[in-house]
Amino acid sequence: MVKRDRFKRAIVTALSLIVSICTVSIPAKAEESNLKGVRGSFFDFVDDPWKHVGHEEESARFYPDGLLVLDNGIIKAYGAYDDIAPKYPGLAITNEPGRIIVPGFVDGHIHFPQTRVLGAYGLQLLPWLQEWIFPEEMKYKDAEYARTGIKHFFDNLLACGTTTVQDYGSSYRSAIEIYFDEASKRNMRVITGICGLDRNAPTEYMTPPEQFYTDSKALIEKYHRHGRNLYAITPRFAYGASPELLAKCQKLHEEFPDCWINTHVSENPTETSNAAKFHNCTDYLGCYEKYGLVGPKFTAGHGVWLSDDEMRRLAKAGASVAFCPNSNTFLGSGLFRLGKATDPDRRCRMTFGSDMGGGNSFSMINVLDQAYKVGMCNNTMLDG
Repeated sequence: MVKRDRFKRAIVTALSLIVSICTVSIPAKAEESNLKGVRGSFFDFVDDPWKHVGHEEESARFYPDGLLVLDNGIIKAYGAYDDIAPKYPGLAITNEPGRIIVPGFVDGHIHFPQTRVLGAYGLQLLPWLQEWIFPEEMKYKDAEYARTGIKHFFDNLLACGTTTVQDYGSSYRSAIEIYFDEASKRNMRVITGICGLDRNAPTEYMTPPEQFYTDSKALIEKYHRHGRNLYAITPRFAYGASPELLAKCQKLHEEFPDCWINTHVSENPTETSNAAKFHNCTDYLGCYEKYGLVGPKFTAGHGVWLSDDEMRRLAKAGASVAFCPNSNTFLGSGLFRLGKATDPDRRCRMTFGSDMGGGNSFSMINVLDQAYKVGMCNNTMLDG
């Protein structure tokens, strides 16, 4: 009995790390109504597990024998089989024994143009970008190369059960258009945008601030809230952004406040100190605060080297940090202070990301496994 309770608790603990940044639904389309049922063991959340430390099971639902009723991919009913089945006589039911069925995973930090260089190893962040990442991302200027890579990207996501992503996009408008169009075909929820980069990168990969603004505005008007597409104003990181580019991000944010803002912060020690110095700020987060970008729609990846004060300011602003344990360890960037981020007195909003390709897996289950280990190394018991 004790072992069984520990096993059930382990499941709750691992899955509790998934924090949704969007509403998740099964990506399916049909031309006309067609009720279908799925019977099996179901697990999902009804509340934030961090609000139930020591009693995490209160935040979750588990139906050993459950029934999910779908109408054209939209959930119509869900619960214990004995409660739901009588309400739908004659329902066509698919049985899935021996499995646990969960909602689609949400990946809060990922880079689609890095699909083909996943697992390129041996370097820390800044030389890794120059050696492996920028040369690969530049290939996405070619539409056919981009189209093939993007299809592989979405195939891998769905194979790992991920149905929603917040992506850092590409410097090329054509690649972003291909990305949104492919996501729409699959009815997936995606948040992405033109990746703003005009410093510390190959000249041919940098985007002038005015072009970044013009292309971003056009893409917002074409794709934001069209279907399940959402747009993120995306300065790649302050280390790679001029004051002029961040000012264009500010202008876009003022003109389109409904759009997300997606960037990086304090991933690597060298990047962290140099970004703050270049922008004449006391710390990295200040580079974005200076332009009014930090708020409820703001997500910054990593945050490994955030100070206590930066954590406090993120919490006060209602902004989010994306915890990416796979890439933080793979690139030797450091260990995210999970305990500080979840301090109930100044709790930061969080999402969890694969950060593929710095993260060497598309799987969010793998991300959660690594997050547990990072938490243990920082003496943060993830089960309270």
